[in-house]
Amino acid sequence: LETNPQGTVRDGYALGDVTVSPEYVYVNGPISQVGQISGVGIEYNVDGAYSTIEDTASPVFYDANGNEIQPGDRITLDTKEISFTQEVLRVKNLPLILNVQGTVASGYQYTGMECSEEVIPVIGSGSDSLDSIVIPAQELDIEGASRPVTVTLDINDYIPEDVTIVGDHNTVTVQLNIEPLESLTLSVDLKDIPETGRSENYRYSFGSTYVDITVSGLAEDLEALTIEDLGAQINLEGLAPGENNGVLEFEDNDIFTVTGYTPFTITVTESGPGSSGSGSDTESTEASEGSDGANDQAGSSAAEED
Repeated sequence: LETNPQGTVRDGYALGDVTVSPEYVYVNGPISQVGQISGVGIEYNVDGAYSTIEDTASPVFYDANGNEIQPGDRITLDTKEISFTQEVLRVKNLPLILNVQGTVASGYQYTGMECSEEVIPVIGSGSDSLDSIVIPAQELDIEGASRPVTVTLDINDYIPEDVTIVGDHNTVTVQLNIEPLESLTLSVDLKDIPETGRSENYRYSFGSTYVDITVSGLAEDLEALTIEDLGAQINLEGLAPGENNGVLEFEDNDIFTVTGYTPFTITVTESGPGSSGSGSDTESTEASEGSDGANDQAGSSAAEED
């Protein structure tokens, strides 16, 4: 016997299993009329239902196209009423938990996923103990990928047998997005980069004016990248007097990666007493010598006059 519920159950509910008694009926009548019948079933109303329905219904006849027919008044059945029990169950919406594994090919980045379904509506006694449907990481593998990866999943493979998916949600398509990385080089004035670890006992001078910093990231992220976004700092901590290799440090972030910068040097000199004022002292000493010479010449002239 076919079962054909009519109508729509209350929102948040779905039809479960249905049982009928008897399960078979015997049709009698002329061959010309019986030959028109391809199926026998019952139709019953479930509109607005939110609990199990137990009732009886009269059998109806269907042709090969599934349309209800009246084959003739000489058709008889061995039973006129069919008992049925139709489960109406509350739907539980289970979120999909999708795990990804693997490392994409060099020069590419995994940027996230798109899934055709976020939650799966289910019914059944086994759903009471479920909070989500977990897809194992091995199903979503991006190892060595250099282009988007599309995976089709049959959700029935990841739920218990006593759980039934409601509606057309059995198959889910997941796209794992992979995009190429691009490079950008920014030329930065070293004087514009903040410093850390400066000592008051030293003076610092750079061997070059600018440094080129190269970063790697997605094209849309690099388009708006500024020097401030780099979070760069010049680390002067522990530099000894003389010429040192300059060191840049950058803030950690998830948007771009600093892949390198042009080498530069930092010359460190002591700024203790005498070092900063030597030029003035020299200039002052030369002025004193000049004054003494003038006085000597003036004295000689005076002596000659005498």
